[in-house]
Amino acid sequence: MTEQDQILPPDVGNYLEIFKERGSLFNREATKFIREAQNELTSAWKFYMGLGVDKQVLILADGFTTLPLSLARNCAHVVVFGLNPSETRLLQDLAIAKQISNYSCVDQLHNLATQFDIIILITTERNPQQRKRLIHDIRKYIHASTEIWLIAANEYSLLNLRSLAGWIRSRLSGRRKHTVPEHSDVRLPLNQRPVIKSRKVNDYFKLVGCQPFAEVGLKPSLLRLRLARPLRDERMPFLNGAALKGLDRFKVGEIAIGGTPAKLSPSFLDRLIKNLRLAPESHVSIHNYMVSTSGKALIFISYGEGRRKEHVILKLPLNEFADYRLRLNQSALERLLQINKSQSHQELFFPEPLRQGVFEGQPYYVERIISGKSGDRISFSRGEKERAVYELFAFWNGQQRRLAKAYFLDDDAFERFINRPLNRVFLFFDPGNKETAVRERLRNFLRERILNRKLFLTLIHGDFSLKNIMFHESLLTFKGIVDWDMSQPLSFPILDVLHFFVRDSRHSYRKSPVALLAHILEQPEKSSGFNAVLNMYADTFEISRDDLPAYMVLYWVQRISAHMGTLKCLDKRFMKRNFDSSLKLFEKQLGAF
Repeated sequence: MTEQDQILPPDVGNYLEIFKERGSLFNREATKFIREAQNELTSAWKFYMGLGVDKQVLILADGFTTLPLSLARNCAHVVVFGLNPSETRLLQDLAIAKQISNYSCVDQLHNLATQFDIIILITTERNPQQRKRLIHDIRKYIHASTEIWLIAANEYSLLNLRSLAGWIRSRLSGRRKHTVPEHSDVRLPLNQRPVIKSRKVNDYFKLVGCQPFAEVGLKPSLLRLRLARPLRDERMPFLNGAALKGLDRFKVGEIAIGGTPAKLSPSFLDRLIKNLRLAPESHVSIHNYMVSTSGKALIFISYGEGRRKEHVILKLPLNEFADYRLRLNQSALERLLQINKSQSHQELFFPEPLRQGVFEGQPYYVERIISGKSGDRISFSRGEKERAVYELFAFWNGQQRRLAKAYFLDDDAFERFINRPLNRVFLFFDPGNKETAVRERLRNFLRERILNRKLFLTLIHGDFSLKNIMFHESLLTFKGIVDWDMSQPLSFPILDVLHFFVRDSRHSYRKSPVALLAHILEQPEKSSGFNAVLNMYADTFEISRDDLPAYMVLYWVQRISAHMGTLKCLDKRFMKRNFDSSLKLFEKQLGAF
């Protein structure tokens, strides 16, 4: 793969300009807002709706949400009512950045002269009488198969008990949290608890002559959405084991409830699965509907019967960055499949890429699931873990060796593989050039250590850690490697080793990865298995231990580059842990190197 062929992340320059112009957003709600604008997670349940390229949608909201833009990707036109002028301008700016134009914002409902196929009501502020009047007013926009969706609070949720317990503890301890409200003219209704209670939804549906046909549990809540599972759905024959039952129903924070006057339309998910033609309809089952924090809906499906039953995962990106990551994943899996094509799929140690395409404007990716349990969910004894880790790296070392290419790092190769990635990191995370001196010191240090050397480059996973490694749950034997959406086709193989042992630390998600790696390199014998794996890679790829400080800098570049194309540079905690503290450590240690 040439540099021109590489899959590049989307440009988020427009996003950054939008946020710079709207300083009022940078208050204690900023992190929630960034997640809403970038990843569109609050729309991750949308595929249960009857979306379609010919559908007209009306959204009534008490504040800003990217739901209109998310739905506009799958529908003909979206009309938004209820935004104030600041929220309208912000939605327009983001629509330009996301290249979406098939929507409009209105401040009066009575001027609308069309019927809608989907109507969504998101309300947090209106009193019951105002809400009833609003619902009554939308009757003229409904036809026989209109879907009306209400976001309702699950009053039986265990989240309510947790909130109550926290309030009681604060009262008993005598500590009351006082916060000074920060002014912002942009409201975020989907990041608040809805005021409509689920048991009251039928009363609202009766006002417009609708009967509820579907209930989707949002778990734990819209703000921290991880699962979007049906409580019931009269349209879909595929649900089978997917519907939430028993105690799981009480773990749901909010419920998206759909109703219609007369006719049921198939959901987008139903039509997509039928279009994939995985198997006859009676042999298809949906088992789970998970939501990735990076902006993907992950639907776990089985089809077939008996021993011939297949298990696959359908991945649906919600935004342009998630689609970029999934294209990286697909590209890596296709490359691995090519070098292992002599094996049957039962023997593959990677998910097999089955299909990718676009259905009614929605990109999708299908891959075969690897059985087993991720290593971060298994309790290993020390001996079992050392054996499992060595078996894992013996396999991965062999795969990387088969894909490796030797490069003599002259000036041109140094510019391509080291200097350009380093410059891109600083251009994105330090646009004001405040750290130019540190960048130059790092570049010069890498030139001194690596220039005019023969190095091996190969495919790297990019997030090589136990959470992405599958093992047989009882035998603890290695089963495979999943989640390739941070992979790179040509990079330094030792980086996967360094990341694995960084993530093996119990502090890995609370401290700077570079600081943890520096600690490991100071005392490598104290990291279980690190020395053995390091020796393995040193022998295979001709790596000297004296080069490890240089690889620590390259590890930092690789790790932080994975977040280019996101709004992480606006997250103060992320920047402090992953950028600022790393630069301080480099400044402190460069002289010692």
